[in-house]
Amino acid sequence: MPSSRSLLYLVIAVVTVFLIYTQTCDTTLPAKLTTTAAPVTPVATTSNTSTEMADLKSYIVTLKETISDADYSGLQAKINELGGEVTSQFSLIKGFVAKLPPIHTSAIESHDSVLTIEEDKEVKIQS
Repeated sequence: MPSSRSLLYLVIAVVTVFLIYTQTCDTTLPAKLTTTAAPVTPVATTSNTSTEMADLKSYIVTLKETISDADYSGLQAKINELGGEVTSQFSLIKGFVAKLPPIHTSAIESHDSVLTIEEDKEVKIQS
């Protein structure tokens, strides 16, 4: 039976392949998703200092297969509200890549439809 570390590496490799694939594909939103979300402007809060907000990092967000279109749009609007942006979407799994201030990852992670959120990093294999 594979170890949990082996499974983690496999998941990371699969996500990396998805990212590479989505970077070479059309990453525009389907029309039904772009029309349901109202424009949202970023909101400044007392915890959003300019230094914290300027430090955007890229995150891989994977979602439950049962997420509704309204929740999907609402989650993307929440990312915009927190000063982030969705940069690409996956076509084979429910999820996307978003740039987001690290201080707001817990707000996205706590959403009911989010399975995982992890920083998008380069994966290297040691030999």
